Amino acid sequence: MHAMDVRVLKRRLDEKAVVLLDVRTPEEHSKVHVDEAISLPLDTVDENVIEQLKKSVNGQEICAMCLTGRRSALLARKLLDAGFKKVNILNGGLRSWEDAEFPLTRGKGPISVNRQARLLIGTLIIGGTTIFWYTHEFWWLVLPAFFGLSLIFSGWTGIRGLNNILRYMPWNR
Repeated sequence: MHAMDVRVLKRRLDEKAVVLLDVRTPEEHSKVHVDEAISLPLDTVDENVIEQLKKSVNGQEICAMCLTGRRSALLARKLLDAGFKKVNILNGGLRSWEDAEFPLTRGKGPISVNRQARLLIGTLIIGGTTIFWYTHEFWWLVLPAFFGLSLIFSGWTGIRGLNNILRYMPWNR
């Protein structure tokens, strides 16, 4: 079992060289999914499903995907134990696909955490600057300064603190 980088997976999907299996629940899949992904919930995989999968993929390379990578590793182990040879998991799961800003199909549910963070930061920067403009109270500039510096820090280090906080909000569960 190998962990496949999201950019490698995207290229291989474009070339039709890999079968992408989404092992998340049907509810998770309906909210957001990669178009090319085949929904195969982990809890439905048994010997019969594995036999059907053997016939349908016909020896083609497989990449399993879930939200973060844990469930896909469980499916990959089952497939390897059943005799599949070319089995990968998506490194970082659907979150890495989303972070790379590759196309996703969305059903009902909240907008992506990345977009939520951008909307919030933009609103607070514009809000703080506008309030300062009308009140001339310098402490309102703390908002745009703080979030501007946090964007610089995030770009420099790759740490997305606001995204991590937003992931735990009730509407994102």
